[in-house]
Amino acid sequence: PNVVSISSANADALKLPSNQRDFAPFGEIYDTFVGKVNYRLNDKNSGYVRYARFTNIQPNNASGLTIPDRGNDFHDYMNGGGAQLATVLSPTVLNELRYGVIQRTQSNQPVGKPNPYTAAVNISGVANIGYNPLQGTETTELANQIVDNITWTRNRSTLKAGIDWQRTNFDIFRARAATFTFGGLAASNGRPAVSALNQYLFTLAGNVDTATSKPYTYTNFAQDGGDPTLNISFNFFNWFVQDEFRVTPRLTMNVGVRHEMILFPGLDPQAPYQLSRKIDNDPRAIAPRFSFNYQASRSGKTVIRGAFGLFYDVPGLSTFYTAAQVNGRRFLSYQINGTDSRAPVFPNVPTLTDASLIVRPNITAFAPDYRNTYQIQGNLQVQQELLRNLVLTAGYNYAAQRHGLYTINVNLGAPVSFLADGRPVYGTVRPNTQFNQINLVLSGANTNYNGLFINLQKRLSHGVLFQGTYTWSHALANNIGEGGAPSDPSNLRRDYG
Repeated sequence: PNVVSISSANADALKLPSNQRDFAPFGEIYDTFVGKVNYRLNDKNSGYVRYARFTNIQPNNASGLTIPDRGNDFHDYMNGGGAQLATVLSPTVLNELRYGVIQRTQSNQPVGKPNPYTAAVNISGVANIGYNPLQGTETTELANQIVDNITWTRNRSTLKAGIDWQRTNFDIFRARAATFTFGGLAASNGRPAVSALNQYLFTLAGNVDTATSKPYTYTNFAQDGGDPTLNISFNFFNWFVQDEFRVTPRLTMNVGVRHEMILFPGLDPQAPYQLSRKIDNDPRAIAPRFSFNYQASRSGKTVIRGAFGLFYDVPGLSTFYTAAQVNGRRFLSYQINGTDSRAPVFPNVPTLTDASLIVRPNITAFAPDYRNTYQIQGNLQVQQELLRNLVLTAGYNYAAQRHGLYTINVNLGAPVSFLADGRPVYGTVRPNTQFNQINLVLSGANTNYNGLFINLQKRLSHGVLFQGTYTWSHALANNIGEGGAPSDPSNLRRDYG
């Protein structure tokens, strides 16, 4: 169970029942099911059909100052299947056709029931009580993929080519929060300061605040608005060609190229920030690959191997659909002070629509000329048989990420001061007053890894085997490349290390 850390005195003052104190009965149940059937239709056609499912259920997610009835049940369900048909077209040509589909749904649903409020009630530093019937959130991801590869063996050469298409769709419903906050009151007009707990209790009792001659009320009420739904799809189209051939009996080479294309969906054409309306596609994702294997000595005791290639990858797609959600128009937040004449009397929950109450929104957008992230990989190694069943390998590995993602807030204005190490300090004035933060995703983070290694291996003989490796490596980066923000938005290199 999770610990609920509301103090006994505060729990007594709030008259919390015993099942809302001390512990929340959190748990987790994880089940996995997998099945596969291989089949052979005839001498030329064979394949498989497979199915996989997992369920992850975590009931009663609540802890700290949050009572169990404010918690939620987390459900994660995945169903996936795939099938392959391998067809021998001729004694030298093989075709492999595969199809797969996966659907995964993650949801958070409220646990409790009105107790007695139909909104969340946060009493700062004391307890988070109440209940929000609109807190359920659900995301369903559905992916379909078709792959077709063909292999042709001809003399010393093995040619391969293939295409790969995938469509991934997200259907998202985001909960609308409604929250009363009691933050306490400063001393005023001869009335001493009022704690957050007493502000709540005085409001509940209908007491009059002597500093204002009006009934006590909450500090503010916040409510989400706008469109809580989003349906968005991504398409991926890839192809490759490669040839593995024996140049001589002692030298084998493999040369290939792969092209990977992400087709981003159009975003909101009415988004108030222009860069929130689209993500640029990058057609330049061409990845060459090369490798060789050379038997350097006629005895076969010395072998040299090497490889080099570019490898593209797709960052977490949540980075992209967040840009479609957080665009200054779709999801909005309203806030009103408890002392405002338009504020509802606690605990009435209104539906706020007054545009003047909209909190300046944050924006997530992609910089123009987005580039797909890729990694350069290379290795070279020499393997020498020292004695029978005793092999020494020395090698070098290189890996470098390019166009990794990072995020900076571009709505900061000029620095107002500088820290001792030179980092700028920004004020609260925003150059673009329509928004709060404008978090721009850029594709310019880089990493570099260099490693040298020596490996000594004794293969199994006379009942004994052993292996030992020593590696020296050095890794440098200015950002991990997964969309995080640097410590200095004006200088990415400050994080280099």
